[in-house]
This record gives sequence, C-alpha cells and structure tokens, in this order.
Amino acid sequence: MEIIFPSLFFFHLRKKRMEKVDKPFNNGKQVKRRKCQKIKMFRDRVTLVDLTDTEIKDRYRLNTVEILSLYDVLKVNLCKPTKRSHAIPGLVRLLLALNFFAKGDFQSCIAVIGGVSQSSCSRSLDEVLKAIMLVYKSYVYFPSDSSYLNTVKGKFYEIGGFPNIVGIIVCTHITLCPPADLEHIYRNRKSSHSINVQLVCSFNLKFVDIVAKFPGSSHDSYILSNSSLSERFQQGEFKDSWLLGDCGYPLKTWLMTPVWRPKNAKEKNYNRVHATTRCIIERAFGILKSKFRCLDITGGSLLYSPEKVCYIVVACVVLHNIIIQRVQNDVCEIQPACEENTDLQMHVDQNEAIITRNDLIQRFF
Repeated sequence: MEIIFPSLFFFHLRKKRMEKVDKPFNNGKQVKRRKCQKIKMFRDRVTLVDLTDTEIKDRYRLNTVEILSLYDVLKVNLCKPTKRSHAIPGLVRLLLALNFFAKGDFQSCIAVIGGVSQSSCSRSLDEVLKAIMLVYKSYVYFPSDSSYLNTVKGKFYEIGGFPNIVGIIVCTHITLCPPADLEHIYRNRKSSHSINVQLVCSFNLKFVDIVAKFPGSSHDSYILSNSSLSERFQQGEFKDSWLLGDCGYPLKTWLMTPVWRPKNAKEKNYNRVHATTRCIIERAFGILKSKFRCLDITGGSLLYSPEKVCYIVVACVVLHNIIIQRVQNDVCEIQPACEENTDLQMHVDQNEAIITRNDLIQRFF
C-alpha cells in the first residue's frame, strides 16, 4: 500500500491527473499545450468628428469650440497617467458627462452611446464633476468693481426702471432621492425631497453666485443669512447697490423686496416694476432646466447622493454661463411666465431697511 504524506498530497493528485489525461505527442516528444488567450473586444468610443454641429449641440448643448475649450481647462484632472491599454481618453469622459447633463438619461443608455460600460460612465461622471468643482469660480463669480456695477445698474434700469440693482436673488428646488436616515431634512414645503439652491442672476441671464449645499427643508432666508454673499453686502463691498428678492426674503438695506399689501399708487407701481425686473431670473431658470434636463422635475428625481446632486447643479450652472457667454439671442427665445414664491414668510422688517425702501419709492415711483 502506497503511503502518502500530507505535505505531498497535492503533488500526488497532480501526478494521478496527468496519468489519466491523453498526452499529445509529436515524433515521440510530448508537446506542451498553451492556453488560448481571449482577445478583448472594445467598442468604438464617441468622437466629435462623426457628428454635425447640430447633432453636437443637441447631444451636449455646447458647440465644438466650447467643448474643446472646456476640455483644455479640465484635462489636467481628467487625463491621469496609466499603463492600461485602451484607457478612456479625457475628452470621452467629458462627453459622457455632458450627455448626462443635457439629457438626464440613465447611465446605461449614455454608456451605450459613448462606447463604454455603465461603471466606466459612472466613474467618468465623478471625475468630471470633481474637475469642474475645482474651477467653477472662474465661471460663476460676482465682481464688485465700480465699472462692472455701474454697467449692470444701467442695464437693469433699462429693463424695468428699477435703479441701483446689481442682481436678482431667488432659490429653486432640485429633486433627489434622499438618504433613508436623513429623509426628513430633505422634505420641502411641497412634501417632495430636494436640495434648495440659491442663485443670483445678472441682467444678461448669467448666474453670478450659487449656493448649493442646503437641504430642501431650509428656508430661503436662512440660506441667504448663512452665505458669503450676505457677508459681502453687509461689509459694504457693494456700495449703493441692491439685490432684488421676493417675499421669501426679509427686507434689508441692500435687499429690496415687494411691499406687503401696497396702500397707494406709488407702492403698487413699485411692486409692478419689481415683478417685471425679477422675471429675468425666472427666464434664466427656464433656460437652465430646459437645456439641462437632468435638473428638471419632469425627468424624475436624481438618484445620487445629496453631495453629488449639488455638484451636478454647479456643473450645469457653469455650462449655462458658457452658453450665455456665446450668444444672447438664442436664449431670449425662452420666456417662461414669472412665478411668485409660494413659500412666503412674514418678516419683521428693520427700521433702517423700511426707511431705505420708502425713500426709494418716493423718489423713483
């Protein structure tokens, strides 16, 4: 009887298997078999060469020049050194993200168009969002130099006759699927779940300030009081300049809101001009959500973490400003009706702010 030690058991089994297998021979010599290596098949990645200008704008919202210009800014963070063959180029990563922003489709659908897998599409979106967050302040900024402010004041005055306005402030809700343990803080006044995003719009429909980090339960006035923009105005950085806001905000010396229950013709005229001027930001929202369907409620809730949803909003605002910078005539075609903020809250107006608004009404309206 053959005795096999435990340490040699593995080699014994291997020897027995080899004895049972028919061994191929060539001229009496055993031929060593090699495993047949499978060849990986890669789909064709998306390119701009095969698309017309109309198709590029429809799929990515930007034209070829704007896409390549944005890629030059982001490529440092998109093109990482790798030894892998057939690595996804940085431009393809950017195109995948732009397609998602524009259409709001499932990643599996975007991945098929881009010629990558769904997981690669997800990683590409993450990398593009992180790259944009590093440079977004170069596209969304609120200058405080006197020459810029004087130009903006003049343009706003031409629109409705409201003096000394440098921006219009309002909040909008972007729906999402909330975390299970924090569901209550993302529930807004309409019982849906969202993040509350504060935006400031200029006369040319460009957004000059954005705050995207507060849950849907946060009130508009709370977001403003905890933003850097409020500090800049309180410190006097924008002298003799006002923001325009709806009834959801408290009246301040630098923030003009409508008169609650106007009593005379001057106050009614003030409210009329206020509403006419404030419609600019409603138009800007209409353009933003029509160009980038991932933000629109008709596309459903964003199935991402709240932090990632905030990144997506910032990225879409950056792309919106790039489009506005390119052409003004195209965006003026969309003119949605001006809507009042239904999330009204009675504020105790400060005496100094009331005096400022009353003086404004008496002098200009």
